[in-house]
Amino acid sequence: MRRDHRLGEAGMVSAEFALAFPAVIIVLALIVGAGAVASAKVRACDLARVGARAAAIGAPAPEGSVEVIAAGPWIDAKATVSVVGIGGRLAPTVTCTASAPNEEVSP
Repeated sequence: MRRDHRLGEAGMVSAEFALAFPAVIIVLALIVGAGAVASAKVRACDLARVGARAAAIGAPAPEGSVEVIAAGPWIDAKATVSVVGIGGRLAPTVTCTASAPNEEVSP
């Protein structure tokens, strides 16, 4: 009777999968989290840019978490956005600042 040597490796694929699968899931979660942070940063910078421009021309500030500071000939705007992931709001917040020249006409 001839014995097949591969029988000793019968559970190896399952064991390797059990070790590799959690690592793959963790890497994918980190990639999704980094994408969420990058998206929040872009939203914060857009909000700050629009807020600075609106304040510079005398228009109302956009809705959101924007702090506008008028300092001489320049208008500074700082926007804060919460990072939102798959499971809802994540802990960190992202901020961005933008500046625009003050274009309001003085009477």
